[in-house]
Amino acid sequence: MKSKKARIIFLLSLLPMALGACKVTEETNNSRSSFEENSSNSSPSKTDGSQNSASSSSEESSGLIDGYRRITSLEELSNVKKAFIGAYSGNTLYGLTSASKSESLPWYLVGETLKEANAHKDVQNITNTAVWEISKTGDSFKFSLNGKNLYSYIDGEHYSIGYASGKEVTDWKISMDETGKAQAVSSKNVYLQYYKSSFCGVAPKYKDNAYVYFYTPAKISIEQENSSSSSGSSGEESGSSSLGTTTDDSGWKGLDFSTYGNTFRASLQKLIKNYKTKTISYSGCLEIGKEAATYPAGSNTFVPFYHAATNVTEGVSGNGACVLKKSGGGVNREHTWPNSRGCGKNSGPAADPFIIRPTISKENSDRGNSFYGTSGGAWDPASYGYEAARGESARIMFYTATAYYGTCGTGGSSNGNAPLELSNNPSDNKDDHTMGTLKELLLWNAKYPVTEMEKQINNYLSTQGYGRNPFVDHPEYANQIWDSNGIRS
Repeated sequence: MKSKKARIIFLLSLLPMALGACKVTEETNNSRSSFEENSSNSSPSKTDGSQNSASSSSEESSGLIDGYRRITSLEELSNVKKAFIGAYSGNTLYGLTSASKSESLPWYLVGETLKEANAHKDVQNITNTAVWEISKTGDSFKFSLNGKNLYSYIDGEHYSIGYASGKEVTDWKISMDETGKAQAVSSKNVYLQYYKSSFCGVAPKYKDNAYVYFYTPAKISIEQENSSSSSGSSGEESGSSSLGTTTDDSGWKGLDFSTYGNTFRASLQKLIKNYKTKTISYSGCLEIGKEAATYPAGSNTFVPFYHAATNVTEGVSGNGACVLKKSGGGVNREHTWPNSRGCGKNSGPAADPFIIRPTISKENSDRGNSFYGTSGGAWDPASYGYEAARGESARIMFYTATAYYGTCGTGGSSNGNAPLELSNNPSDNKDDHTMGTLKELLLWNAKYPVTEMEKQINNYLSTQGYGRNPFVDHPEYANQIWDSNGIRS
């Protein structure tokens, strides 16, 4: 082990390369300042997107591009397959690359200067930033790329990180607040930090300055003036959090993607109404959607909600997607947004074919009027083994809370006039009209892609004049309105 003086001499001999480790003393941090600043040219220059192709015309018209959305909850991080790691120095965001500043002493990994794409700190372009494959065991995360891992180690006084294969200390525990601000600490008590052009490791005593953020490939909104810009590669396989257009796009033009939350929701609600040419009564719902929830399409074999078509072994014969008649009451209508949490039985959501699904009677009874989720009194749409029902349920909830935002339909409600809303703490008070659990609905929307059955229902009801569910066409619209804490502002 070299002495502190010998090490400093060795580092100085390596100019202009910036290498070293974040030491555990204030003296070390101060002594490195001028050295690190002089070597900042080794960091990649700020990306301008010139290496990327132009976005498609549909993306240009919608204001959405492939990019990287900031993760704002540990639940979301646990469910994504890929992410990059970023950190701030002042107001500038840097992305963690896999490149070390020295092959002999890989104490630092280079940081790439990044440009934020919108007000919610999403990122449009990256060049050298590493998009890690994420795996989780227990409460520990591992970040891997090309058979190598992000690891930590302690060398004398130096708390360090590296990128290599065959290293044992590759586990990281993550804590995160509601904005996505996170700390990553290894089992060796090495904290991940950005410091003067590089990512490095620091001792626990300096953890107050060791914060990072995580970003997952996804469709993101960009500011209007940047709408012609393109993205970095999303590269996501089916089942990831990469959201995008799935079906018809014609009814959703004219949305302003520089707006968020209730402003965006109100604009989308107007388009939903414009798309719809007719409505139906509660009793008339019997005949709607003869082809909507059938498999194969147009047959008399209906697929009960919360089940996959491929899992149906016995056909449920009937006439209509809202209520199916079968001896013994084997099948009935499931109000995915329960009437007791909505606008009553006779109008609005109660007679909306996008909200009502055919279900096995017992399963409908088992669920009751519970909100969706996996804990705290919630009911899991995957209770019967079909996990994709979580994503299907989430997109129906987004539709309901948008189509009936600020109103309970033309007839109002005997339970009060509060708008339908999504919450992390849904109330059983009928006057509150709340459903959830919001943070889980957002996770499910990201994790479970739009199914063929969803597309079939959406397309069929559109041909019948009942409009469309925009969140089936564009799952990413949900992130324009909500984040894991509620309405975006």
